[in-house]
Amino acid sequence: MPRRCNNGGSGREVISSKRLFRMTSSDRGVWQDAKTAADLLYHISEGFQKLRLWNSSFTTGGENENVDLVVSKLAERLKKTKTLEALSLNGNNLGEHVLTLAKALEKNTSLRFLEVRNNKISDNGAKAIANSLKTCNNLIFLNLSGNEISNDGVFEIGQSLEYNSTLTKLSLHHNRIEKEGALSLMRCIEKNKMVTALDISDNRIEGSNFAEIQAQLLLQLKANKNSQKRSFLEALKSGSGPWNRSKVFLIGEEASGKSATIQSLNGKSFDKDWEPYSYHPEYDRFEFETSADQSRWKQTRKHGRLHHTTRFAAKLAVDKLKCGGFQHEPEPDSEDMHTSLSAIEKSDTLLDAHIDSALSEYEGVSVFRNHHNNGITFSVFEYNENRNLIHKFHRLFFTTFGTYLIVFDMQKVLQKVKGAIEYLKFWFESIRFHAPEASIVFVGTFHDIVNSRGDLETISETLFCEVLSSQLFPFVAQNDCLWFYPVDNPNGLGLGDLHEVVLKTITIYGHSRKIVSIRWLHCLDELLNAASIGAPCLTLRDVTKCASMFGINSLAEISAMLNLFHEFGFVIYSTSTEALRRLVVLNPQFLVDSLNRVIVDCANMSQEAIDRIEKMGLKNDVEKLCQTGLATYDLLECIWGKDHVDYLVDVMREGMLFHDWSFRNTDKLFLIPSFLQDKVIGENETCQDEWSSKCIFDFSDRFLPAGVFQRLVCLCVSYSETIQSSKEPVCQKGWSKIYFGSMNVVVLSVSKDGNSISVAVTDQRRASFCVSLLTTMLRKLNEESLSGSLSWKTFIEHSNSRIPLEKVRNSRELKPWTKDNITPGIITSSIDLSGFDIDYSMS
Repeated sequence: MPRRCNNGGSGREVISSKRLFRMTSSDRGVWQDAKTAADLLYHISEGFQKLRLWNSSFTTGGENENVDLVVSKLAERLKKTKTLEALSLNGNNLGEHVLTLAKALEKNTSLRFLEVRNNKISDNGAKAIANSLKTCNNLIFLNLSGNEISNDGVFEIGQSLEYNSTLTKLSLHHNRIEKEGALSLMRCIEKNKMVTALDISDNRIEGSNFAEIQAQLLLQLKANKNSQKRSFLEALKSGSGPWNRSKVFLIGEEASGKSATIQSLNGKSFDKDWEPYSYHPEYDRFEFETSADQSRWKQTRKHGRLHHTTRFAAKLAVDKLKCGGFQHEPEPDSEDMHTSLSAIEKSDTLLDAHIDSALSEYEGVSVFRNHHNNGITFSVFEYNENRNLIHKFHRLFFTTFGTYLIVFDMQKVLQKVKGAIEYLKFWFESIRFHAPEASIVFVGTFHDIVNSRGDLETISETLFCEVLSSQLFPFVAQNDCLWFYPVDNPNGLGLGDLHEVVLKTITIYGHSRKIVSIRWLHCLDELLNAASIGAPCLTLRDVTKCASMFGINSLAEISAMLNLFHEFGFVIYSTSTEALRRLVVLNPQFLVDSLNRVIVDCANMSQEAIDRIEKMGLKNDVEKLCQTGLATYDLLECIWGKDHVDYLVDVMREGMLFHDWSFRNTDKLFLIPSFLQDKVIGENETCQDEWSSKCIFDFSDRFLPAGVFQRLVCLCVSYSETIQSSKEPVCQKGWSKIYFGSMNVVVLSVSKDGNSISVAVTDQRRASFCVSLLTTMLRKLNEESLSGSLSWKTFIEHSNSRIPLEKVRNSRELKPWTKDNITPGIITSSIDLSGFDIDYSMS
């Protein structure tokens, strides 16, 4: 909505928007009260992208102190603004006051277009602006027309161009420049290859001299354009350099302010009526870029089919031009120049299509103008799904690159709302497990409500004690004395600090400076174009063919490229199994939707889906899944399709979303834990509480990830099957009874707090062996699926007290749990232990 600003008593209102504010001579009433005008300027420019103040005469007819107040307020805002990109101050008779604005320009990081026409700034003002150009790395257009600038001022401007590498267009029309000044300026343009437009018309240069200088200048500017084009084309073919890319994950409960935080970081106004959440899980990706000094964020807009390629090539080309990588030919229009450019464009026929497209984008959107800075580009990923679903999918997308923002409602933590702390601890530990090298930032929302220092310190203490377990973690960002960053999205409070810490954590790690080849970017754009037209995934063979088009023929290089794209969140790719290696997922939403169809939809099938299942003769398979948690391969193939079933089976297996179940079944079965029923112990069932002692695997020093218990159960079932006399196991949610032979029953269960697994054994002679077997299974599971992040302690629980396993051997009552009590011959040749090298070190 437009913003209305009172004009200080004139009886009218000036209407503006976030994108553009205009004020011209018709609004002079605003300037009658200098203080009101100063305040208006200060507040208006905050959040605006364009500010136009034409012929407003705020320097005419007023006292010097009033004029100083207006100019100083505008200068102060120029130093601080992160959003203002275009400033037009034409016809305001600034004169010497431009010195104050020029000084502010040295510290500005957002302004790209500046017009100061007809302001009588003279040589002193030109020198001040020239000095600011030496350090201002964001200005690309400067208009100093009609300002009484002579040779002295132009000499300074020309020298500043030797330091500036961003300015592309400069207008010095209608000044007092003479021949010597124009020639000196042209010599500077020869050294600065970025300037492609320069207007020196209507100055004090005689007709014949001006025609000659103008002709030489046009040739030089054309040579600059050719150098840029040639540099761009060479970068398109064989360039490489730091990608300057990272990623950010936003995690948080519904209504925690997570989506509003994304909007705020993007500079968008808060909308209290916006409802981003839906029942269906979504995996959203946004792309931002920072300014050259990384002080501000801006959401990127995709430019054409080769978005990533053209941006990267432009950056490489500009970097090369800055280093003087190209020398001009004596005659820019010579045949040699045309031949050179043609050779670059057409030397590799496999790249023709991409080069033609890139050239079109180069001419159409001015990639040099838009993508010349050395800021960081990063993807922001957000989960839009309900709490029950998000826990099941996260590990499939977490990678070590980037920063994780855990967003929470400070009110809930302060009021100790049930589940709030547990939720934060779950995500903190999950990130530690699955992205151990990543940095974590806690973000507390509703700072407008929770704003007292005491409350903030209480929340920080709660986080430290209950989530971080009173441990110092270098990868968790600190905010002075707080362990989190409070933000007020509606009013923007705290967002600057959040911007700063995210960029700081990104740049600390070397992955943001990964060196990549332009050919990889060609391939990435081709893959993303395939995704944009509806291809959710491609086979590795198709990706290999695509890569070969750009000279990437080594399987090792293709694998390295895909792994990098996976780390940055563009694709999902894994080499842990053959089925996973053969497929590259281009659209993560495809994976979320596919897994959702089994994990959730099977329990809530529509009548149409039920009818289709019945028609294929799989109604019993669905009933079996809902009653026992066991899914048949035929049912999964029906749901996912023949082409993707093996891949998705391995995805769920690797993500511990389900587990192989092989107890004497001719059919291939999979245990899906989310379908298991709550624990109900029948009359003839064995209850651990009745036993005098049991073994405890305690994970409370960190936490027990979802899926570990079920995977351990399935490993035990596989071992049980090797013993002929074993009976059918019984599995329920958080509790399982498994037979290791006809006489030995092993009961496994998870504690209520989810931090430990207890083991009870009926055959005391085999207690020590069972502990050793389960320890070995846990260690192998830890190495193969959790990157060695799982840690635990082993205890024997007896008479409501826990004794560390290594001290048990001194207790006669607990003798069965020590290895000294293993009966000779208990491990017979009939037991197949090929899958496990039994580790007795813990017993």
